[in-house]
Formats: sequence, structure tokens, C-alpha cells
Amino acid sequence: MPHNTLLATKKVTSAICHAPVRSEPTHLRVANIVFPVVTGCCIILRFVYQGLFNAAGLGWDDCVVGVTVFISVPSVIIIQRGLLANEIGVDLWAVPFDQLEKFLRSLYTVTLLYFILAAMVKIALILFFLRIFMRRRTVRLLWGTVAFIGVWALAFVIPASLPCLPVSEVHS
Repeated sequence: MPHNTLLATKKVTSAICHAPVRSEPTHLRVANIVFPVVTGCCIILRFVYQGLFNAAGLGWDDCVVGVTVFISVPSVIIIQRGLLANEIGVDLWAVPFDQLEKFLRSLYTVTLLYFILAAMVKIALILFFLRIFMRRRTVRLLWGTVAFIGVWALAFVIPASLPCLPVSEVHS
């Protein structure tokens, strides 16, 4: 049965039963603005401190954090312009069918970015630990953890990027 038929059936059933349409996009809108601003301020403070007051200066962990911030900007924009604009936070059957494909395309992209960003944050933390812990055994363990996180990222990003072939079928 096509997805549109299932969603239409749910929409009609909900209307007949007078079920309220849940709509909670405000919380996500606020979080999508507040968290990146607070995070950005903390990262700027860290970079200024590391660059000006720390004798060791900026390290690989800071570089990974910078790249992570750079990659996270599109995620914030896609959530704002793609997901919130296309009714995230609203019951799926209440979303107009013409917006559903845009919503699914945005969700697909944000999901891929999430897996990449989660791995990069973990790697940044491990690289920070490498600056602190100097014992040979601990360093080996930390580099092994970096390798494991890399494999973990691939294990999630590849299947998430290819849920079906052709990939365009994901959105329809």
C-alpha cells in the first residue's frame, strides 16, 4: 500500500476520532538557535585561551573541533530551513503531502550529518586525552579508540546513506 494512502487513512481516522494534532516545533526552534550560539561562544573562548595563554597552543583536538563546527553549520541551517519549515514536531499524517518529500530529504541529510558529527566530537575528545595522558600503553589504547570510532562512523554512515537503491527512492 502506498505511503500516501496510509497517511491519508491515518489523517481521516484521526479527524473522525477528534484526535488532537500534536505540534511541538517551538522547542526545537529554540534549541536549534540557543545551543549553537552557546556552543560557538564556548569554542571561541577555548580557541582564544589556547592561542593566547596556553604554551602548547592549539592542538589536533582543536583542529577537529573547528572542522566539526564548520560541518555543523549546514546541519543547523537544514534543521531551521528544511525540517522546521516542513513541519517537524507535527504528527506525520498532518503534514501536507507536498511538504513530506522536502521533510524526508532534509531528515536524510541531517541524519548523515549527525553520524559524522558524533564521530568527530568523540575523536576530538580522544585527541584531547592524548594531550593529557602520556603513558605509552594509554596512548596506544587511545589511538585504538580513534580507529574504532572511525570504523563505527563508517558502519553507520554507509548504511544510513544507502537505505535503498536508488537513493532517490528514500524521499518518495
